[in-house]
Amino acid sequence: KVQRVWSNLVEGSYREIAVVRTAMALRLLSVLALVTPAASVPYTCICRACYFSAGYTEGTDFKYHVQSGTITRDQCKVACSADAKCTGIEHPNSNSYCAFWLGGACGLGTSGDVSTSNKWADGFTCSKGGSATSGAMHAAATVALLLGGMHLAMTA
Repeated sequence: KVQRVWSNLVEGSYREIAVVRTAMALRLLSVLALVTPAASVPYTCICRACYFSAGYTEGTDFKYHVQSGTITRDQCKVACSADAKCTGIEHPNSNSYCAFWLGGACGLGTSGDVSTSNKWADGFTCSKGGSATSGAMHAAATVALLLGGMHLAMTA
């Protein structure tokens, strides 16, 4: 009888440890997924610039996220990733502005590079890629949070 009690105690401990470790792993996964930066959206950048004056309309084809001041290229990409209408950015090396291209108006950095442009040694035009990575991370966070919540409900 003592052996059976000892066996149950040890087995119970291992189960509890496994449950606690699983819960900790799920919480870690959910935190990591939620803090993944939006800039994980891929961008293709080239040293060319579209001509703003080549028939593009501000507010329809492009808009300035920051027109004067200081903004890094990574900050500009993060802001574009958060804007559903933004399909790319134009950003100078001087960090003096951040322009969003809307609706694919400036097709630089995509296959074909069809837009009227000039070589630009002082900055980059970057096209936003798909958001599969970001979407997958948010899906993983949602699943982890749901599983973590289910675990808490079962152990309460």
